[in-house]
Amino acid sequence: MGQPVFQSRAAELAEVGLSVFRAVEPTTLVELGAPVSPALACLAFVSSARPFWDAHSLIVGYAMDDMGGDVGEVELDEFLDRRANLAAWIDDADVQSYTDRARLDTPLPVLARAADIIDAGLDRGGYRAAQLTSVRILYCRRQCGDDLGCFRQCLNS
Repeated sequence: MGQPVFQSRAAELAEVGLSVFRAVEPTTLVELGAPVSPALACLAFVSSARPFWDAHSLIVGYAMDDMGGDVGEVELDEFLDRRANLAAWIDDADVQSYTDRARLDTPLPVLARAADIIDAGLDRGGYRAAQLTSVRILYCRRQCGDDLGCFRQCLNS
């Protein structure tokens, strides 16, 4: 029997990028009458292009996999505080090793540049809230699959 295939949380989160984009797309938010928060604004930005979403997924997924099991927001927040910003995480040797196993579509140099753009353009507090929301996104994805209505409802619960 062969080795089990490693399914990273980064790859799992990367797979839901399009669902997140659809959930936070401005037309959808108007239809739902949903308020805009800093976390929602940051999620809208990072889900707008694959390299941004993959850089975001890489770091959140790495943190979740490194911590093991189900991760709470407080624990994830403390873990992410170990580095000053997203680019510092991408520069980390352990994260670079994880990148090979995470099997993301975006190459490392592009992930690094996407991290630089995220760091330069997004408010740190709003982006941290978006990172923490990503844990909820994975939970809701597992609960709802591709059902967008269920997904939105789960995120708001």
